[in-house]
Amino acid sequence: MSKKVGLALSGGGARALAHIGVIEALEKIGVKISFICGTSMGALVGGWYAANKEVKSLKKLFLFIRKNFPGFGKILDNSDSKNRQFRDKTITRLLVKNIGSIKIENCSIPFAAIATNLKNKKQVVLKKGNLAKAIKASMSLPLIFSPVKIGKYWLVDGGFSNPIPVDVVKKMGAEFIVAVDVTSDEKIIKILEPKINWKKLLDYTFSHRLLDSLIAIYQHQLIKACLKNADIVLKPKVSGFKLFEFDKIEQIVTAGVREVSLRQAEFPSEIKYPKNFFKRILDFFLKKIPHRF
Repeated sequence: MSKKVGLALSGGGARALAHIGVIEALEKIGVKISFICGTSMGALVGGWYAANKEVKSLKKLFLFIRKNFPGFGKILDNSDSKNRQFRDKTITRLLVKNIGSIKIENCSIPFAAIATNLKNKKQVVLKKGNLAKAIKASMSLPLIFSPVKIGKYWLVDGGFSNPIPVDVVKKMGAEFIVAVDVTSDEKIIKILEPKINWKKLLDYTFSHRLLDSLIAIYQHQLIKACLKNADIVLKPKVSGFKLFEFDKIEQIVTAGVREVSLRQAEFPSEIKYPKNFFKRILDFFLKKIPHRF
């Protein structure tokens, strides 16, 4: 029997569309996903796949949005509070129309979404209830979207508490964890790893807003801690894409496919279906059937 594979998906705005390519590529090399946990846009892609075991329709949805709503990215990339209600309604309508009333506990693959409790800044793991609402809560970035109330909690984007939920998918029962990180800042990694380059760090800080620099450093440390227990960490090359650059969907999805292709040798055989798996199963049952003719 193969090990049960868990998929931990980060947020990252449009860059998280690379998760679509990762999932498509994992299917092609025979990796079966048994558990999924996602944060923010990772919750959207992961929840979509968990519901029906396919992501092609999600890719088609974003292609449709690009064709019919060319200003979609610009609508999101606007922290004006006057437009927040419009953004909330737009995203909610898209989720409800395409996901419907599916409950998380009825998904084809066990799934959880990560959100952050607005009051105490701690993570909330959403494993039950309406899938569309859980996804909306997980991706409710402050200033862009309004907090979502689920139960007694007001929830915002899960990236503030658990940007790549490796620990959660492990608790769900995963024996082999594939983490997908599309949020790490490559510049910060080069400055901080393996040893801090203080000159470059000061140059980076002075060339950016101080707040942006501090957030990047904090996020790097948080992500680094999250990834400790992952068996494989995939990092599609998407740092060159902007947070709301959804019109570049083909390139971003391709980056996810390419990352799996380049790292294919690192996936052990015990997490893959053997070649001709279904043919061998069929042959096994045919041998058990008495020949009457």
